Amino acid sequence: MDGRRVVHRLVNGETTLDIARSFGYRSPTPVIDVAREFIIEKLWHERYEALASQLGVGPVRIARTLGKEALQKD
Repeated sequence: MDGRRVVHRLVNGETTLDIARSFGYRSPTPVIDVAREFIIEKLWHERYEALASQLGVGPVRIARTLGKEALQKD
C-alpha cells in the first residue's frame, strides 16, 4: 500500500474504511498506519506528535490536516 496514495485519498475526503476495502482489507487500521508512517517520514515525528497530543485529534484528522503539506514535500 502506497503511503502517498493513501494520504492523497484521505485529503480528498474518502473514508479510511473505503480506502481499506479498495486494498482488500476489512479493517481501516492498515490505512491509518500507512498514513501515519508517510506523514512522519515527510514532516518528522515532532509535527505529528504535536497534533496527536491534543484532545479529539485522531490519526485520520491529522492525516487530513498535515496531508497536503506532506504531499507537497514529496
